[in-house]
Amino acid sequence: MLFMCHGTAKPGLSADDRQKVLQIFRGWTPPAAMRVEAHYVDVSGHDYVVIETDSAEALLEATGVWAPYIDYTVTPIVAAPAAVERIASAEQTRQQIL
Repeated sequence: MLFMCHGTAKPGLSADDRQKVLQIFRGWTPPAAMRVEAHYVDVSGHDYVVIETDSAEALLEATGVWAPYIDYTVTPIVAAPAAVERIASAEQTRQQIL
């Protein structure tokens, strides 16, 4: 299953906190039960991480490492072609029921 993890730095991070975030980033590896598919940072410093995992525990562990410094919103996502198929199927089911 794919997830989009959107990270926002907690308000009031000190310069020392920012250095800690960089140090964690350099030394951290994802839990074995998850794979980072993509990781992007926008110009305002928010990060977007696409993760593949079937383990809620792995997501908890991964985001927990950053918890003192970054707030994450974790959202299940679907590739666009698959989403279109599922939406079309849902529409068809609704039409059959109504």
